[in-house]
Amino acid sequence: TGGARLVWTGDGTGRDRSLSLGRKEAAVAHRGDISFAAGGWESFGFSFTATQASAVAELIDHRNGRVRTLPPLPHPLLAGRAMWLDDDRVLVKAVAHRALSEQSFHGMDGRSLEHDSSGFLAIYSMRRDTWTNLDDPRIASAALVGIVGNEVVLMGPDARVWAVNPSNFNMRELPRLVQARNGGVSRVLSDGRIVVAGGKAQSEVIQAIDADCKRPDCPVRNFGYGS
Repeated sequence: TGGARLVWTGDGTGRDRSLSLGRKEAAVAHRGDISFAAGGWESFGFSFTATQASAVAELIDHRNGRVRTLPPLPHPLLAGRAMWLDDDRVLVKAVAHRALSEQSFHGMDGRSLEHDSSGFLAIYSMRRDTWTNLDDPRIASAALVGIVGNEVVLMGPDARVWAVNPSNFNMRELPRLVQARNGGVSRVLSDGRIVVAGGKAQSEVIQAIDADCKRPDCPVRNFGYGS
């Protein structure tokens, strides 16, 4: 109630079972015999069904099955993706999600939160055992695509594409997609090209004047999405 949140520091304690790997849409990245896992969501019920997003972060050692607790994510992560930058750093990109707390409706995928989830980008360093965090509204809805050279590529549903330097968080905008796309899958090829597939893309364009515009020169805008 009131948005209070308990925060703890990772003490490096180990356990035999991963909490994050049991949650849906957790951010997971593998490197050799080590896996990083963080966030994700799970549903639970009392007199009603609710969904909880997690900020738990872990390292799983597949050689001995032990799970090491890390300092928690800067914010709870409902859905996102993780990727190792090198042997020391792992990057996590969460995708912002609007809460449904004022409605009795719960999405078919179970998503419903008491508060909006943040679309943050964060990097964990094993050497320093700390997180560095970037909260930028321009990339809140963007998803992690991959790494090209020394930059991380992010792609948003509004057809905007960004390159972020993970060392200093400098951002630059790349050429936009031809079509906006929501819910697709994207990956970077070894030669730097980006493949985008699936999801919902614009199939026909409807032109209309915004009903909320009261000016005599209201601009016509394009909208409309299809499968």
